[in-house]
Amino acid sequence: MAKYPLLAVAHRRWSCGLEVGFTRWLGSFKDCLKFITLLLSIQDAVTMPPKRVSHVRPEDPPEPLEVRVLKRWIPYFKNKEKMIDLCYLLVDIHGDAIEAVADVTKVEYFDSLINVQHCYTVDKYVSSPQRQYMPSAPHVASLKIRKKATFTPLLDKDIPTYYYNFATYDDLAPRMKPPKLLTDYIGRVEEVSPIMFRSGKKLRKIIIQDERCNEIELK
Repeated sequence: MAKYPLLAVAHRRWSCGLEVGFTRWLGSFKDCLKFITLLLSIQDAVTMPPKRVSHVRPEDPPEPLEVRVLKRWIPYFKNKEKMIDLCYLLVDIHGDAIEAVADVTKVEYFDSLINVQHCYTVDKYVSSPQRQYMPSAPHVASLKIRKKATFTPLLDKDIPTYYYNFATYDDLAPRMKPPKLLTDYIGRVEEVSPIMFRSGKKLRKIIIQDERCNEIELK
């Protein structure tokens, strides 16, 4: 090749041009793959329905849930050292409910993120067993919400604005045993007592009667 310097130069230029052209083609091909992958991910997000709340099980990996936040509360314990939970009741479009539990010491952060009666796509939660004391929904699982969890607002979602799990009179006795599921009950108020004082606390007794004339007393 040294005997023909012009041919050598032409060969090098041709080789460089081929290399540059191949590199550009390869870069364009990679860009096309990225674009196709993006389109497929968007298609999956659009076509795949969110996971149903009733299908969540403990230890499941997180999948997006579309829910409305119905309630927010901090469970009451006589021993205030146990007040570690900030609880939310979530319901999906099918009317199924599940609890979400956050760290009560981070209440200001979660109050800035989550609003009652607002709808969200919830993701990056931890699926855990249901709370062992006074859960508000008959579900085997609950959602543990940490700072990694995401609450993306949903607009114009036809998700129920309420949730009830009514009990009959016969259901009440079993629910008095652990885990003491919080209960909704329908009845007619038959009697309301005057205010009483016991152990320095105000009390009022209310008698409720159901459609079968069974009576229960609330304090």
